[in-house]
Amino acid sequence: MSSVAEIRMADAIRGCVAAAICAVCISIFTFSCAPAVFIDKNEINRIISPVSSVGPPPAFKGAGNVRIAINEERATGGFTLNKENPDLIHADIYSPFGTITGTIQVDGNGGEMRYNDKTTAFSLDQTMDSLPFRWGKHVTFREFGHYITCRIPHKPIFREPPDTIIGKRHKNIAYWKTDSFTVAVTVGSRERNVANIIFMFTDPANGTDRWQLRFSEFKQDLPYSISMMDNEKNYFSIIYDKIIAKR
Repeated sequence: MSSVAEIRMADAIRGCVAAAICAVCISIFTFSCAPAVFIDKNEINRIISPVSSVGPPPAFKGAGNVRIAINEERATGGFTLNKENPDLIHADIYSPFGTITGTIQVDGNGGEMRYNDKTTAFSLDQTMDSLPFRWGKHVTFREFGHYITCRIPHKPIFREPPDTIIGKRHKNIAYWKTDSFTVAVTVGSRERNVANIIFMFTDPANGTDRWQLRFSEFKQDLPYSISMMDNEKNYFSIIYDKIIAKR
């Protein structure tokens, strides 16, 4: 190949590389600068309406996994739950080897939690402050039973338009604020579905006393993932694989 041909080929290659780099830069710039997709307040309420109005089946069986973290010590296991009615619940927690390591029992008067051979009894309206979680000081045993069976609290708040909406490319986050908590609901901009609902609680008497209640992984308008969290190091989470209504 002549030197002239080699020079021309080298120039052509450099031109192709430059064009490719330019195309990549343009695509990155376009991607990063794509405008946010805003959903108006009325549309947000319409999307949330099924989730906020449809409750869990009066009686159901569920199975999945439980995740617990206490001061960075983490444990995971299987989880089964049998709900006869809102105040009659039995759940078992299993080790990775299939043995029962914990139980949750709720009846019309109260119940108990057992984990790793430690049993704690509660009345229905007693707060769970004996647990090593900050949220335990604010959640009654009745409410705990409601949360782990997919019941979303404070539903009337969703009948009002949100106070604020932050729009992003693929999602909108709507906020409702009260004196004691803020609710953030993430809605997919394209799918127009609820991705998660997060209640952020703050004790009015102690601004550092905060915890979160998270609902996510919605299927048939029910949250299949429920978490009560002090922070990323202290939490109690349930992730259902299946929920089967009883007839």
